[in-house]
Amino acid sequence: MKKCLQCARTYSDESLSFCTVDGSPLSAPYYPGTTLPLPGLTGEPTKTTRGKKLRIYATGAMLLILISLMLAWLVLRKDNNPNEKGAEGRTVQVNSPPQPSLAVSPANSVTESNQIQLEIVDYDGRSTFLSNPSIAYPGGFGPSKLKEGIAVRRGVEESVLLWARIQTLRFKSRQEKNDKGVNIWRHAVEAVLRDGKITEVELKDDWNMAYMGGGGTGLLFGQSELGETQIPFSKISVLKVLR
Repeated sequence: MKKCLQCARTYSDESLSFCTVDGSPLSAPYYPGTTLPLPGLTGEPTKTTRGKKLRIYATGAMLLILISLMLAWLVLRKDNNPNEKGAEGRTVQVNSPPQPSLAVSPANSVTESNQIQLEIVDYDGRSTFLSNPSIAYPGGFGPSKLKEGIAVRRGVEESVLLWARIQTLRFKSRQEKNDKGVNIWRHAVEAVLRDGKITEVELKDDWNMAYMGGGGTGLLFGQSELGETQIPFSKISVLKVLR
């Protein structure tokens, strides 16, 4: 027996597939006394169930694609790093052997200049003891005093060597002509640091060197036993940081 799922009319002729009254599809054959299966409750997946599964599969596929793209980006970023990986996975710098760092350390930059005492030795071997040292450098609206150390350059680096890091500076001052034919001072310095490292640097132009018509030599200010004192860089042979 079959039953119309729309009007519930029953047919004993199981060869019929559609209701003769409203044309709706007939149910599967069944026998009186058994429960007629309802649409959507059978084990066969409906269109709605299949649609949900398809959406889940599509979402999973998109997530996999996004993860693959992120991993590929990370690999490319790592490969573009200027460092190379050694045979044991260690990072090996491609550039020249490391030099002592010249950067100002925030922990050391709090050192007060009045706690620093310098011994300045001139080319005749005479010593001058200087406390509260400072150097005037070009600022935004005039000279700006630097008390924590001395400004230097090394290649493309420009930094401040803190007095607290310095043991000795050996000056190699010279005069040379610039592109305008004016004699100017250049001060190459061998810096011996307290950690035992030695590095070659050049002093940056202070206010006196930058604005004295090219002939300024650079000046170190401080307190000596005579009072306020200034010492030209060109007169310094050796500078020792005592404390």
